[in-house]
Amino acid sequence: MTTVDAAFDEARAAHARLAGQSRWGEADVIVTAAIEGASAGHRQRFGELIHVPGGLCSDSQDALMAVMMTNRGAQREAAVAAARRVLAAPRWRLEAFWLAIVVLFAADEIGYATQALRHAWECLGRAVPTRDRDALALLSGRLAGLVGEPGRAAELLAGALDRGVRPGLRDLALAWRVAALADAGEVQDAYDDLLDAGFVGALDDAAERIDLLAARATLHAAADRLDLAYADWLACGRALGERAVTCPAVLPWRSRAALCAYAMGRTVFAEALARQESMAAERWGSRRAIGVATHALAVSIGGDLPLLQQAEEELVGSQAIGELLRVRHDLALALAAAGKRREAVRLVEKVRAESGGYRLWKQRADATWHRIVNGTGVAALTRQERKIAALARAGHSNRRIAEEESLTVRTVEFHLSGVYRKLGIAGRRELMTFFSRI
Repeated sequence: MTTVDAAFDEARAAHARLAGQSRWGEADVIVTAAIEGASAGHRQRFGELIHVPGGLCSDSQDALMAVMMTNRGAQREAAVAAARRVLAAPRWRLEAFWLAIVVLFAADEIGYATQALRHAWECLGRAVPTRDRDALALLSGRLAGLVGEPGRAAELLAGALDRGVRPGLRDLALAWRVAALADAGEVQDAYDDLLDAGFVGALDDAAERIDLLAARATLHAAADRLDLAYADWLACGRALGERAVTCPAVLPWRSRAALCAYAMGRTVFAEALARQESMAAERWGSRRAIGVATHALAVSIGGDLPLLQQAEEELVGSQAIGELLRVRHDLALALAAAGKRREAVRLVEKVRAESGGYRLWKQRADATWHRIVNGTGVAALTRQERKIAALARAGHSNRRIAEEESLTVRTVEFHLSGVYRKLGIAGRRELMTFFSRI
């Protein structure tokens, strides 16, 4: 082991200890000193000290402080100011530029990030070094996904991968592409990409394990494989915790895990996760983070109508199109459950009209519209179906329901099929988000 390696190991241990005690200032000093004292050859180890997607870490003081403030979910305005100072400099290096844009993404400063990326492409012109081109292509793809163009995001990232993006960014490009494909509803293509790359199992050796776990969790959720999505989100949260990352704008793992937990019947844990996320989002202060966390909390406590409306208001003020579609769909369900059928129909029609490249939400909105308009609902259920549906919503397995009701598993399955048909839903996941007393 070299002297530099030993210094990194020591810095990592000290950083973890201080961060665990919430001694953020001292932890930041250790990170900054380690990075400033390292040679370029040891920059691949920066990920052990500071979470930066792609591992492009800079020794710029402003860039480092912006990322560290972002990772711990504090001082958003100061983080944005530091990122802007980096981008306003007459000359900047790629690593500092990368950190500044990542911070702006997390801070929901999408307009400024868009301008900076456009300016970077113009400044570099046609003689773009391969290294810079790769990084700008990935950031452009990520930006497209953030502003509601998942199909375009997937194309841009596929283009980077096809050109042979350098190894340090390849895994990240794949993760961001898989997430974009999942958002677009192209589930099979996303699974094919993951399988071709061999990203199954724990991903312990993956260079971008955190973003790959998040992408795979997003994909599992889109395919209604909620147990797998839940496990990946928790693994993502543990990995972020090891780097003292608490900001939900970096990755909203608690909100996503809460939605999975609620749909699986783990309502107490879902609410606990959602409340933690909500407090962290309020501390960070971006409208996207607050809207996402508020939605998760609203769902986890059974479709709270005022909270869902609050989540919608927050997201309308951001460019989080996919998140807004999700919230409006669930808000329509809650309105219908509250007897506000006309408002529910109007809102779900808006989701259908504005889903654009989000095929998944278009399909779900279509099913919800037909359910509300055709008047299918709880009133159509028999007494036995209501009881079995309530037990299923409580998280009981078919076998457990059969034991409690002295029925065969086959009979329980038959009754649940009737419940799904009469409610116009596809299965247990949608049953859990059917915000009505059963």
